Amino acid sequence: MSNYFKNLVYALTVCLLAACEQTVVDMPTEPGTWTIAAGPMNNYGGTTRSSYTMWPEEENCIKTLAFFQFDPEGMHTRNELYNFRNFATEDNPYGVLQASISDVSFKSYNANNTTICVVANVTEQDVNEFYNQYTTSTSTQVRLDEFKEWTHKFQYKVDPDSLGHLKQVCMFGYYEGTLGGTEQLQRLILGRLCSRIEITLQAENANADYFSSGVSFEFDNVPTEAYYFSTGVGVTDTQKDNQFGTTVSSVTTEKQMFYFYMPGNSAQTEEAALKLNITFGNQTKTVTLCTLPPKQNEGYVDYTINRNSIYRFNLTLKKAASTRCGECKGLVSSAPVVAYSGEDTEIYF
Repeated sequence: MSNYFKNLVYALTVCLLAACEQTVVDMPTEPGTWTIAAGPMNNYGGTTRSSYTMWPEEENCIKTLAFFQFDPEGMHTRNELYNFRNFATEDNPYGVLQASISDVSFKSYNANNTTICVVANVTEQDVNEFYNQYTTSTSTQVRLDEFKEWTHKFQYKVDPDSLGHLKQVCMFGYYEGTLGGTEQLQRLILGRLCSRIEITLQAENANADYFSSGVSFEFDNVPTEAYYFSTGVGVTDTQKDNQFGTTVSSVTTEKQMFYFYMPGNSAQTEEAALKLNITFGNQTKTVTLCTLPPKQNEGYVDYTINRNSIYRFNLTLKKAASTRCGECKGLVSSAPVVAYSGEDTEIYF
């Protein structure tokens, strides 16, 4: 049911130019350029535009690239199979939108399968900490299954105007296959480790003044770490509540948009799903944020938040109906609220 962390975050083209060599050689065997760039974020909610996302340079640029190759047995040694490149300069601190690699080679292992993992925007200190965690003085090799356990801890800007914006967007991509003969690795598209959650708030026309005193909201079940390698699950044991507390001084009929970057959530139940708590006066409503409604997902509700994706939740605040017996008011205002990306959701207070 879940399409969490699908391998749509990368695409690698291999050009077959000749038959496989019978000896182990480094790749590429002929002069050539390997281009690496960030792919577009998957869109799960229509189109909107705003000036308050992170800057395109922050979302898309490559500052550094770390290359990790694993042999056919899934083993990696730093001094033989690791490379690091830095593209950021004093004049261009964001790096490049597309990295051209012509000075990194890989072993072909007589055309046996190999795995090449590429991580963007980590520091050399991050890499050193990784090796310190998985190697010892007597064993310098790292297994591929250990590499898949490596996690990135999300760091956020402290500027109040940049709430929910990351200090650095990290990316990942990999190739698994053969590198025999004169095959050339040509292009790798990287996917971001984060998803972008967009919240749109507005008041119903009939209640334009009712919410003028404003509301506040915050998120529950927010992961704080993500695996670099797409494993199909999120780092659920790092989830936190009461995240990205935001105060909106007044909610009117004009749409107000808010943007948050966070790790994917591989929730399979409503209880574990990403939630938004909205407070108006002395009332707090919890909204479960879902990817796809049942009608678009073979009857199932999808609670997962995929990485390298954009989700847009359009929320309209309405005044609950008031009746003499209070029956309608109770039914409307107390009903569980579930919001689906790309659809309009009404919330009664």
